[in-house]
Amino acid sequence: MRFLPLVLLLACTSTASRKITCDTFSKQTSEADLVTQYGRDRVQTKTIELGEGQTQQGAVVDGIEFAWKDPAHTQLDFARLPNTMTTYDGIRIGTDLKTVEAINGRAFSLTGFMWDYSGTVTSWNHGLIDDKTRGRCRLLLRFDPGAIADEALRQRTLGDRDYNSASSDMQKLNPRVYEIKLLFY
Repeated sequence: MRFLPLVLLLACTSTASRKITCDTFSKQTSEADLVTQYGRDRVQTKTIELGEGQTQQGAVVDGIEFAWKDPAHTQLDFARLPNTMTTYDGIRIGTDLKTVEAINGRAFSLTGFMWDYSGTVTSWNHGLIDDKTRGRCRLLLRFDPGAIADEALRQRTLGDRDYNSASSDMQKLNPRVYEIKLLFY
C-alpha cells in the first residue's frame, strides 16, 4: 500500500469524529489503492469540481472527494473533505476565522471574497498549521463571509488579492470555512 491504513478509523469512529490529515493519504495514493483498501463498492467514480467551471473524473469514498494529477489516477492531487469530517485540531466546515487563527497560533493570509476562489488561505505565515503539514501536503481552507450588509465593508474585502486575517475587516466579518482540501505535492 502506498498510503497509511484508514479502514479502522473509518469503520470504528462516528461520522462526526472522523479526522483526516496529511498523514491519512499521500501523493502516491492511487485509485487502485482506494479500491484495495475500501472495496470497489465504496469507491464511486464521480466528476469532481475543480473551480472556475473545470471538472475531472475522480472518486469518492465515504464523502471524501479525490482528484489525481494523471489520467491513470496514480498521483493524488487533492482530497476534499465533507462536512462530516475534521482535520487538524478540529477544523471542520463551519469553523470561524478567529478559531482557525487560534489553532494556527498567528494570523494568516487569505484572498478576498465574491469570486471562484473566495476566501482561500494563501499562506499560514509560518504558523502551527505549517508545522503540522510541512513536507506532506498543504491544508487549503476557503472561507465564506455570508451575507455582508455593510456595502463599504463588502467593497473592502472583495476580489483576487491577499488580506491579513487579523485585519479589522476580517475580524469583523469572522468568515467560516466552507471548503477543506488536502493538496499533495
